[in-house]
Amino acid sequence: MVKLTGGEALVRSMETEGIDTVFGVPGNGQYEIVDSFWNKKEIRYISLRHEQASTYMADGFFRASNKIAGVVVVEGPGFFNATGGLATAYDASSPMLIITGTSLYGHDSGKTNIDWVKAMTKWATIVDRPAQIPETVHEAIRQMKTGRPRPVLIQVSQSVLASKEEVKFIDPVDNLPSYPDKDQIKKLAKIIAGSQSPLIWAGGGVNISNANESILNLSEFIQAPVVTTANGKGVISDRHPLSLGFSELRYEPLAEMINHRDLILAVGTRTNFSQIDGTKVVRLDVDPIEINRHNHHDIGLHGDAKTTIDSLMEVLPDFMERRDSVEHRRIAELQRERFSKENQLEPQGGLMHALRESLPDEGIVVQGMNQMGYYSRNYMPIYSHHGYMSASHFGTLGHAFPVGLGAKLAKPERPVVVISGDGGFLYNSQEISTAIKYGINLVVVVFNDNAYGNVLRAQKDDYSGHVIGTKLSNPDFVQLGKSYGMRTYRTDNKEQLKKILEESYSEELPTLIEVPVGEMERVY
Repeated sequence: MVKLTGGEALVRSMETEGIDTVFGVPGNGQYEIVDSFWNKKEIRYISLRHEQASTYMADGFFRASNKIAGVVVVEGPGFFNATGGLATAYDASSPMLIITGTSLYGHDSGKTNIDWVKAMTKWATIVDRPAQIPETVHEAIRQMKTGRPRPVLIQVSQSVLASKEEVKFIDPVDNLPSYPDKDQIKKLAKIIAGSQSPLIWAGGGVNISNANESILNLSEFIQAPVVTTANGKGVISDRHPLSLGFSELRYEPLAEMINHRDLILAVGTRTNFSQIDGTKVVRLDVDPIEINRHNHHDIGLHGDAKTTIDSLMEVLPDFMERRDSVEHRRIAELQRERFSKENQLEPQGGLMHALRESLPDEGIVVQGMNQMGYYSRNYMPIYSHHGYMSASHFGTLGHAFPVGLGAKLAKPERPVVVISGDGGFLYNSQEISTAIKYGINLVVVVFNDNAYGNVLRAQKDDYSGHVIGTKLSNPDFVQLGKSYGMRTYRTDNKEQLKKILEESYSEELPTLIEVPVGEMERVY
C-alpha cells in the first residue's frame, strides 16, 4: 500500500488498467487529476478547446483501436457539454471512462450528474474516499469489458481528489468475452446446414468484437453473402466476391436479393427485420436486451460475436461440407450495376470516386451527417477493419471532425479522411487548434453548400418551400484553417481533389479541403 492523493490514485489506477490516453479541458475541481499526469509519461493528456470534443475523440479513439480512453471534464456545464458525444458513444457501443465532479455546479439541486445521464451510461458511481478509487476504476473497466461495451461514469469531489490515504492497487481486468451455449451453437449449425441461401447481416458489433476474420471464414464456408450496417462497413473487404456492401434496401435489386434468402444470420446489429417477410432470422448479440427488443427473429443467441462464430466453425463441419461458390457471379453483376455511372448522382458520384481512389486500402473514413456523408454509406467501398465510422442511430451533427481526430490519434499510421458539411464542421472547428498542437495530421473535406443542406431540401420538398433557419453565413474555410496553421485548399474539380488528397495523407500537418457544392439531389 502507498499513501496517495485521490488525484494520484485515480491516474495511477487508469495506468494500471491500461488506459494510455485521456481527453479533457482543464478546469476547477480537477486540478489534482491534471497535476497527477505531470509525472505519468505512460499516459497522454490531450487538452481540447471544448468539452464536446472530449467524448467524440474518445469515441473515435476506441472505434479505430478497440482501446478505452479516459475523459476528464469539469462538473456541471463542462460535463453537460460532453454529453452529445457521450450519447453518440452509448448508441455506437463505444466504451470510455468519464471522470467528473460530484455536484451540479455547486448548487443543491437534489440531483447528481449520475441522475441526469443514467440513460447514456452503462454504469456510474460516486467515490467517497481515495482508498476506494482502485477498486472503483477496476469495476468500471470490468463493466466496459463485459457484455456490450458502453461509457461508464465516476464522480469524485475535489476534496477526495486532494486528500491523502493509504491506497492498495489490484491487477487489471482481462477481456471478458461472452461464451455461447453449446447446445444453441449446435442448433444454429443444423439450421445453417439446412438452409439453401443464407445471408450474413453484420453490424458494428462485429468490428468491436474483432470478429472480422471469423465472419469471413463462415461466409466462405457456407457461401453466404455479407451485407452490413453503416458501422459494420469493412467487416469484410468490399472487394471480396461475397460482399454486398451497405444494407440500402431502397436499392431494389439489393432488396430483392435479400428478400429471397431463406436464412439471415444477424450478427452484432439491432436492425429490425420486420420489413423482410418469410425469411428465418437468427440474431446473435452480446447484449440480451437487443435480442429481446424486437420479435422479428426466430432464434436469439446471446454471445460475443467472435467467440460464438469461432465455436460455430468448430462444429459446422459435423453438419455440412464446405460449399462451392454459387453467388459470386450474381453479386458481381449486382455491384457492377449498383456502382455504374448511370446509377450515380452528380456531383456526388464523381467526388466520391475521387475520395475512394485517393485513399489507401487501410484508410479510415469518418462520415458526417451531410449529403456526401450519407452518399458514402452506399457508394464508398471499404477495404479494411475499422475503416468506416458513422454517427450510428443517434445521428449527431458535428461529430465527424473530433471523431476523426480521435481515430487518427489512435492509429497515426493509417490515413484518416473526414467527410463533413459546412454546418457540421463549425460545431467543432476550434479543434483545429488541437490537431495542430498534437500533430494529428488527418484530412477533413468540407462540402460547402452554405446551408444545413439536408434540412433545406426537406423544407423545400415537404413543407411547401418554407425555408427557415437553414441558409448559413459561413467564414472563408480556407482562411479559417490557414489561420490555425493547417494546409488548406479549395476545389470543385474531381481530378484536382484526388491529387490534393493523395498528397495530403503523407503530410505532417492536418489538411482542410473546401469543396463548394450547390444543392444536391435528395434521392437514393
